[in-house]
Amino acid sequence: MGVKTAFQLEKAGIKNIGKNFLSFQAFEAISVGELVDVMRGNVVKQKSRFTVQISKNLHMDVVEPIKYTNHSCNPNCKLDVKTGQLTAVKAIKPGQNITFDYCTTEYEMEEHFKCNCESDKCRGFIQGFKYLKPNEKKLILPKLSECIKENYLNEEDERVSIKSVE
Repeated sequence: MGVKTAFQLEKAGIKNIGKNFLSFQAFEAISVGELVDVMRGNVVKQKSRFTVQISKNLHMDVVEPIKYTNHSCNPNCKLDVKTGQLTAVKAIKPGQNITFDYCTTEYEMEEHFKCNCESDKCRGFIQGFKYLKPNEKKLILPKLSECIKENYLNEEDERVSIKSVE
């Protein structure tokens, strides 16, 4: 049997945090590098607020608990789309929301929203990687999923082509 996730060990789970709003939270301390959970779900073509982009045109309709992992501009976890692993990149205290940066896995989001992460790095409004400022893109470049990196490189290639034509 493989490594158990924090979710399987009941160190984290789904909590109702008000008015039909669920959140994936730590019930016990989770250490840096600890496997929090593994993404599961069905592959679909249509994106939604509960999908994760896995290629240019495909998304995974994820099931809980990752379905209820909130966004943060300064997250405590990283979602590796290739392996499906949600791993802690910071120590997570009991009661804290488990978060990852949606802009690292979504090029253009189906539903845009006002960010409530309250981080000093908060970007304010979340729409996907495509809409970040150039300096914001550079900051998260090493954390991007492969398909988002591909979209970004194609976007850069198009800009270079347009500039060379002008």
